Amino acid sequence: MLRDKHEPIGKDGDLPGLAALFDEDLLTAKIRALPPFAGLRSLKIDYIRYKPATSCVATLILQFADGQRRWLAAKALTLTRFEVSWRHPRRQKLINNGDPFAPLAIPELGIILSYPQHDRALPGLALLNGSRERDAQLRSWLPDIAVGARLELNILRYKPERRLLALLRCCGQPWATLRFASDERYQAMLTGNRLGHATGEIELLAALPEQRLLIARWIEGETLCVEQAGNLTEQDVFLLGGKLARLHSLKISLPDAPLPDGIRDAWQVLNTLKVVVPIQQEKFISLLTGLAKKLTGRLFRRVVIHGDFTVDQVVKRTVESQLRLIDWDRATAGHPAVDLAAFQARLELQVIEKTLTPNQARRIVAALHEGYRQQRGHLPPLLADYTALALLQLAAEPFRKRTAGWPQHIDELLQRAGELMAQREPPADPAATLSGLLSKPRIAPLLRQALGLPAAAMLEEATLVTHKPGRRAVLAWRWTSAPDELSIIGKYRYKGFEPHGFLVQQALWRNGFSGDSDIIVPEPLAVLEAQNLWLQQHIAGERVTKALSPDNKQLAATGELVGTALARLQHSRAAQRAVAGKRWSVKDELETLRQRLKQAATTRPAWAARIADVSRACEQLALALSPTPGLFLHRDFYPAQLLLTDARPGQLAVLDFDLAALGPPSLDAGNYIAHLREQALRDYGDDKALAVHEDAFLAAWLARSAAADIANISIFTTLALARHIAISLLFPERHHTTASLLALCEARLKHAAARRGC
Repeated sequence: MLRDKHEPIGKDGDLPGLAALFDEDLLTAKIRALPPFAGLRSLKIDYIRYKPATSCVATLILQFADGQRRWLAAKALTLTRFEVSWRHPRRQKLINNGDPFAPLAIPELGIILSYPQHDRALPGLALLNGSRERDAQLRSWLPDIAVGARLELNILRYKPERRLLALLRCCGQPWATLRFASDERYQAMLTGNRLGHATGEIELLAALPEQRLLIARWIEGETLCVEQAGNLTEQDVFLLGGKLARLHSLKISLPDAPLPDGIRDAWQVLNTLKVVVPIQQEKFISLLTGLAKKLTGRLFRRVVIHGDFTVDQVVKRTVESQLRLIDWDRATAGHPAVDLAAFQARLELQVIEKTLTPNQARRIVAALHEGYRQQRGHLPPLLADYTALALLQLAAEPFRKRTAGWPQHIDELLQRAGELMAQREPPADPAATLSGLLSKPRIAPLLRQALGLPAAAMLEEATLVTHKPGRRAVLAWRWTSAPDELSIIGKYRYKGFEPHGFLVQQALWRNGFSGDSDIIVPEPLAVLEAQNLWLQQHIAGERVTKALSPDNKQLAATGELVGTALARLQHSRAAQRAVAGKRWSVKDELETLRQRLKQAATTRPAWAARIADVSRACEQLALALSPTPGLFLHRDFYPAQLLLTDARPGQLAVLDFDLAALGPPSLDAGNYIAHLREQALRDYGDDKALAVHEDAFLAAWLARSAAADIANISIFTTLALARHIAISLLFPERHHTTASLLALCEARLKHAAARRGC
């Protein structure tokens, strides 16, 4: 059931003035009763910002019978705060001096009415007061203004304590826009508008930090927004899609937007909904919680986004009919779906309000997408979810407009957001399939764009390196470009891009494991989320696995290098922060071992009883582990994940951080030793054939590990060897080792039990 039209809104026991700020008729009556506003004809509430039990700020546009228009900020406070704020010396000084823009009050409601000229967060707004000095100041900043030209400043938009947009007229003609911002918002606004200037979309005439002011030349033209009597054609929207795609392809560094983009803004909308349509808050919370869960933590390749890409931010120039994007205050680096979603969400709202028909909106969105796709090659992933999020950000808009039936419009808007969230992602781009990733014509444009390669670069080879059907694959692409050859490795996951390994590797690369260091990781290069893929630099070298032979004179040196590498990784603060939310315990390790041995017993019924005994003995052995502080764990640290690079002697590259977590550090050391023993048994028939390497590894690791425990290492080695019993049954070339591994584990477990007196 929706709110009855006669039911009061604006209930908050701590803010007696809240009801008035949510009710234009009530507020008009209150303000008209004040002496300066006796001639008030109508009032519009243009903007509301509400903090429950604290304050509510609204922008008021007052229209008077003589044609005058004034802007005010109305702030409702608790009565206690009102008394303190109203008696502030600055306010009382303005009142006592008879300032024409002195504040007013509605004391019984705890409301203070202020003119923008005295907005303390926007000190530059004194320029709104016309004077010779003001005009001289403007001419000093804008020397192109004709000498003697009559200057006027008219407010276009105002968000109290945050920002104001004004139009500068010269001799009655629009000449420039002035954007004022609060201190905390000015730098971001400056960055965004400089970007708009760099792209040629706007002409930034002046940036004045002391006034926190930006001035841009007025763009003469017509809006495309149908709500403002604009002509929105499919051809224009198609061109607009291409323009947006080119913006998203720019190689410009910008500050990152909050992740995920828009979630925080949407939560703030809930404050208003709680007051005007409390019956909808449960649905809103459910939708936004679902979106936050789905979008948070997903990694993607950030692009330059406009940040407020709606049809009313597009001007079709009178001259040459060019399309220009205006209002760059929110331009930043973000998810490419944000701009497309904002555009569609505004159309969805217009459909709900009957400004557009559903068919018109579909055709407009289709034209935008086609223009975008032709330039960029594909639409961004999660577009439906980001559109739902953009709709939630607009959830209070019907109330703000006070259109007839606005409560029903809010209900329909939330319902539409739910429908979008329920949509399945469109079929994957052909390049997202494994065959597509290996198709040079399909994948080359995507890789070239993601890597920023020149047009002269040619994709020579696309190779499948490893493949686990239905799970994941590793691919390689070789490019030729003057002057060098470039090799790239791609990690593909069938179920979708998983950011964990990329983030860990990125943290390590940026914090001491790159370049000329003796221990490095491959450089993470880019993410192609739509293709379930991320890219890293290929490193030439030899796997440590191939260097492990008893007659290799470098066996001990390599062991020392590996032990050093593991200790350094485990004690890396950056790596520990990267995996802070992911832990791997002894309990987790035992559960994995239990499942693996259960499968092995099923595969080899003749050995089932012995395997079951090994499983139980491992559980008992794990009880003897000493507690140690959690450090960074690679969790798959073994010789095949290590590369002796060709770049220089003594340099080791560590690969594959998909399983990384926090946990007991001896687990990685024990796992490495178990792999050495298994390889020695498989290749040489003696689990101690690589003891020289093992001893050097262990000595180097122990010397550099504050939490080292030799007893724990032995236990984790036994547990990992028991897991190899099951692993050996997965590969025909290892079947000959199963019986030996089983016997080895039985002997180690028997010895350990004897030492414990069991």
